[in-house]
Amino acid sequence: MFKYNKQSIGLNHLSNIIKDNKKFQSTFKMIQVAGTNGKGSTCHYLYSYLKKTDQNVALFTSPHLYKINERIEFNGHQVSDIKLQELSDEVDNTYPQIKFGFFEKLCLIFILFCNQNEVDIAIVEVGLGGRLDPTNLISNNKLCLLTSLSLDHQEILGDTIEKITFEKLGICNQQNKLFLSHQLKSMSVIQRYCRQKSIEIIQAQQMSYFTNEIQNNNAGLAKSVLKHMGYKDKIDETLSLSKKVGRLQHFNKNNLMDVCHNEESLQALVNYIQDSKLNFNCIYFNFLKSKDHKKLLKTLRNLSIKLTLVELEDSRTLNKDLLQELSISQSDFLKSLPSLENALVIGCFPLVGLVIHTLDL
Repeated sequence: MFKYNKQSIGLNHLSNIIKDNKKFQSTFKMIQVAGTNGKGSTCHYLYSYLKKTDQNVALFTSPHLYKINERIEFNGHQVSDIKLQELSDEVDNTYPQIKFGFFEKLCLIFILFCNQNEVDIAIVEVGLGGRLDPTNLISNNKLCLLTSLSLDHQEILGDTIEKITFEKLGICNQQNKLFLSHQLKSMSVIQRYCRQKSIEIIQAQQMSYFTNEIQNNNAGLAKSVLKHMGYKDKIDETLSLSKKVGRLQHFNKNNLMDVCHNEESLQALVNYIQDSKLNFNCIYFNFLKSKDHKKLLKTLRNLSIKLTLVELEDSRTLNKDLLQELSISQSDFLKSLPSLENALVIGCFPLVGLVIHTLDL
């Protein structure tokens, strides 16, 4: 259905395409979520509440765990294979001479999907950074959210927190409202940027729904947006019961998995395990090659638990030639899942996605 294309036509070209074609123009409200970590969870907290209202609500997140359909949902249901193919063909037939980047094409598909389904509210996770991200073009009628700030994708976003903050703030236009998670870094950069562009800052409070601090921050951010939108009923009840697939997800015999794929999220998981005094016999892991795996492994070793690399059949991920760790093949790991006990499975989306798909969780 999709050929992964790393190339990009660029934001300006994509913007002109949208401006010149009415079927790619939108009027629905967008809640756009940027940040280093917590974007997906915050989106799902908002979606878990809004999909129960009388509004037509769509969700756009990335990356997917196992299947591309996960990226687009509408009123509680993932987009079907048939509809996704139909929308993909419509983009290709409208612009046969243009080779869109993978994510650019997905954004165009999402706009078409929302317009065809008369969506009222679209909850949209930024792909990477913010300032140059194609999600900026989905709708101008939006609320902007910033979840967390830490070093990640430095080769694209910059090598300091200040530079990364500037890129992520790029989702905000003049007169937008910006909702900030609890205790964000680089507040001086944020305040200066917002003052220059007349952007109102709304600071969220941390909730106490969960034992994990980051999830409480994400839920607090979602709650502040819902209250601003005028919702009051059962917010605490709904958010406290909401769970994101692949995030601190328990399965089978005292096993836990989490897509902690960068330094900040991995450190948060280590803190959670230590604070909760959880005991595991083994850690099964893999990370993308683009990550600083030496730093990630150093953090993991603080748990003093046996490490086993799952060698995935995915060229983007680590293999045993790069590491000195004990390893297991993807096929052997998947065969062992039904009998796995007291294990921690962590790292990149492809690994966690395989577990969820294999066990049908």
